[in-house]
Amino acid sequence: MYFRLTTPRTHRKTFCGVLEFTAEEESCYLPGWMVRHLILDEGDIVIVTNVQLPKAKEVTIRPYETRFTELSNPKAVLEETLKHYACLSKGDTIALQYNDETFEFDILETDPENAVGIIDADVRLNLSEPRDYKEYVKTLNNQ
Repeated sequence: MYFRLTTPRTHRKTFCGVLEFTAEEESCYLPGWMVRHLILDEGDIVIVTNVQLPKAKEVTIRPYETRFTELSNPKAVLEETLKHYACLSKGDTIALQYNDETFEFDILETDPENAVGIIDADVRLNLSEPRDYKEYVKTLNNQ
């Protein structure tokens, strides 16, 4: 099951799956990255709509920090942690936990549509140049 979350106050949206149906009626619990993306305050109204999403074929993701690319196998880390997501949508920023660190990523492209399911999908994962890459190179050159 996939859902579109829309917030009337900010007119932002994202897509998600459900981890478990345990919240009280008329309530939902969202991860921090999703709250930040939707620009939500506690108690804000979120419109939840059941939707159908196509299976992802290809996704392009940009890490915020070059530090992520210095992990021993960043693509494997990303593939493993993405198993905790049901879907991805273009324009979202997601966060992944690895070795007690949080890494953030922009979802730059999703194919075949702007929101795609990634459960049981054979997804080609592309990593784009990190957001801080130019600053990172400048720092290395000044050492």
